[in-house]
This record gives sequence, C-alpha cells and structure tokens, in this order.
Amino acid sequence: MHAKSTFKTVSGAGAETMKRLLFELCGEDDGMQVSLMDAALAVAELSNDPGCIKKRRRAAEAWRKISSLLAHHLLTEEWDLLPWAELRKGISHGLIERIGQQHRKLHELGKDVNALSFESDENEKVARTARAFFEFVVNLDDVIAGEQRDLFPILQRVLFREGPQAPAAILPSRP
Repeated sequence: MHAKSTFKTVSGAGAETMKRLLFELCGEDDGMQVSLMDAALAVAELSNDPGCIKKRRRAAEAWRKISSLLAHHLLTEEWDLLPWAELRKGISHGLIERIGQQHRKLHELGKDVNALSFESDENEKVARTARAFFEFVVNLDDVIAGEQRDLFPILQRVLFREGPQAPAAILPSRP
C-alpha cells in the first residue's frame, strides 16, 4: 500500500465503477482538447489586442467552457479515481503524486484567470491574464496527454486484473 493519500477522500468503489469513471474521463479529455484549441487561439488574439470587446467575449466564453468541463473532471479524478488507484498494486506512487502536482498547478493558474473580468478589467490586466490563461491551456494539454499516455493505460491494466467481466477495451479508440 502507498503512503498516506494526498487526495481528498479514499474511494472504496469497485472495479465496475472505476471502469465507468475511466471511460467517462477519457471522453471528457477528448471534449476538452477541442475547447483547448479554441481557447488557445482566443487568448493569443486577446493578448495582442486586449481592448477588443469581441476578443474579450470570446476569451471569456472559452474560459467558461473549459472551467465547467474541468471542474467535474478534476473533482472526479481527485475524489474518486486517484485515491482508488493509490491503493492498487502496479500503479506507481510517483505517477499519482506527479498528477496531483499537475492538478495543484492547474488550480493555481485557474485562480489567476478567475480573478479577472474579461469584459470590464483594464487592458493591461486583461493582457496579463490572457497570458496566464494561455499557460493554463498549455499545462492542461500536457496533463491530458500525460494521463492518456501514462495513467489511463495503467488503470486499464489494473481494472482488467480486478474485474472478471472486463470488456475488451475500456478506453475509446483514438484516431
């Protein structure tokens, strides 16, 4: 068993529940990647022209979309999936800790973006926050790529070990 949990609660959920959550999280990752591309473009344009009301609105909409998707995603991982994984053999504590650190960084960057009103704050502050939002987008893209490359395949292997009626594949196929 790993050291004390760094996450909020430890879930006693079974393999079937975790399979469902893993599948759900993979789908959310796919949905966020499209939103991330839109957000990156919106904030890049805004940082070069912070006085443009249309660009401010576009960046604000991109933030609302990403933050609402991400809130559920991070909560599910931090309260359910990662604590469950932390108690399983075959999943590195270092991997779990790295993901926890990445989540904490996303929370901090998100606070910076949340502290701004894209619609009413001064141009200089909007430009600074647009750059912070861009950093958030880049970090989130890295987190998603890391989860898809490292965490989700390991969880799938562990779930196959624990669940006798595991389907042929938990993760959706990627193009």
